[in-house]
Amino acid sequence: MEHDGEHDGVSAVIACIVNRRCRRSTTRSSPVRRSDVPSFALAVLIICTNTRVSSPFRFQHHHSLGDASRRRVRPRSSVAVTGPRKGVSGTVLFGSTSPDVAPVPSGDGTKDTIQRFAADVQHVLHNLRGSELDPDIPAHRILKRIFPQQCALLAWCLVSVWLKDHYFKPRPLPLSSLGTVSTFVAFLLTLRSNQALERLKLGRELWSRVILDTREMASLVMAFVYPVDKQLALMLARHVALFGWLLKSQLRFVRRDDVVELVRAMLPNKKDADYVLSQRIKTVAVITRIRQVLAHLGKQHKLTTAEEIAIDHSAHALSSLITSTGRLRATPIPTLYTSHTSRLLLFYLFSLPPALHASGLSVFMTTLLSLVVGFAMFGLDEISHLFEQPFRVIPMYAISRRSMLAVADAFACQPPELEGEVSKDEEKHLSQKDLTLYWSKEDISSVSDNLME
Repeated sequence: MEHDGEHDGVSAVIACIVNRRCRRSTTRSSPVRRSDVPSFALAVLIICTNTRVSSPFRFQHHHSLGDASRRRVRPRSSVAVTGPRKGVSGTVLFGSTSPDVAPVPSGDGTKDTIQRFAADVQHVLHNLRGSELDPDIPAHRILKRIFPQQCALLAWCLVSVWLKDHYFKPRPLPLSSLGTVSTFVAFLLTLRSNQALERLKLGRELWSRVILDTREMASLVMAFVYPVDKQLALMLARHVALFGWLLKSQLRFVRRDDVVELVRAMLPNKKDADYVLSQRIKTVAVITRIRQVLAHLGKQHKLTTAEEIAIDHSAHALSSLITSTGRLRATPIPTLYTSHTSRLLLFYLFSLPPALHASGLSVFMTTLLSLVVGFAMFGLDEISHLFEQPFRVIPMYAISRRSMLAVADAFACQPPELEGEVSKDEEKHLSQKDLTLYWSKEDISSVSDNLME
């Protein structure tokens, strides 16, 4: 595989240490050579640096942390919804004191309705995904992330100064020559940081399209499909509402069963839920379902050609979003470039403490300056590693919530009827307040402010 070559330096160092110890054990009472100590320190620094080489599978160990954070984060408790509801009266509080809000069937209990769809969205946004913060974004500070490298650098500073003062006085690399090396190191780190920032910018642009494309698809389905077939329209609305969460799970390094509870909650039909969960790329299953319904209604001549083209164009936008985000995730910065940068950084930091101490600085100042330079360079290297996979730091959790809200609003927040328009909607007697129980307290207050203007 292409990622097997990124630890070749570590393997070579470990093999060298093993061979040296084997030769030393076969020699009778051979004294310990002085060069073994700096070689061992160099090996430790090489291992700590080379293990930071970028890889697209570098963040897989964070999913357990994200799951624990999701359990620790308290669900949203600042949500107050007022209005009548079947079996519920007065004010409903979502949070630590209320049980999970189950979907509320209407009519005969077999047909799907907008009210039931809104109740399912409410259940997801305030219970299953009611956290304020994204539990999967790394929350560690830079100093904590580069602590092993800093410890190795500190050990090498003390060892190199002690060896110079007590055993031998080698001629270190002059500071002027070391300054030339630092120029190349700074150039490589800057170039790599720029590449990581470009990937972050591209990832933000692509992910911002999730809300736009899902809202457009939901609006088209509500305008064209719902008047001719309400059940198929609501089925598509449920699939589109899941699109953001499915794409987030596909791009993040999380557990594969991370979206099972969401799919089961939003797709009450077991066949629909099983179909989505059984697919390798679950977002493509949503696109397939949309085009299946589009072909079915087209054969029955329930949609015009212009309506079919509009919905298919929106489905193509969603499909293009899947491809673009997947390409960005699967093509990180080449490991040859990151390995070369890390090894040149290693050589510079390995030569810096002896050069500083030979220039006349004390042990304390040599160690302090080396750690400051190491913090700056290791920190910049770590930041470029984080931004190399932009979907690890983009707030995909909040955007997925807003995407689901946009889809639900497309069905629950309908404009008033035009003059001469006749609506056959069975739920037209329900007010917007009855259908928007999934709104938060902030959403309700913003609507009230707009009405008062």
